[in-house]
Amino acid sequence: MTISFPNSNRSFDSDSNRILFWGYDNISEVSFYLETEALDRFNSEKTKIESGFLQIFDAIRSQIYEVANKVYTRGEKGNHAYVLSSKDFQE
Repeated sequence: MTISFPNSNRSFDSDSNRILFWGYDNISEVSFYLETEALDRFNSEKTKIESGFLQIFDAIRSQIYEVANKVYTRGEKGNHAYVLSSKDFQE
């Protein structure tokens, strides 16, 4: 089962230090949270600000979507939120 990402919107949640983005499984919307520490290996400037994290997200969006799809596929169906961490990018 795959998930699609037709919505390119993403936002930064400064309270939890994560980026929120959405995918769709048919008509069901699924939320994904990407922990900023997962971006560390892509963060050559060692930015710790919102705009920097969002730029990195945009630069590696296709890779993030691949990881999100893998996490979604192995996760519990019916779950409407998934958290991507640095360990998900090491697999």
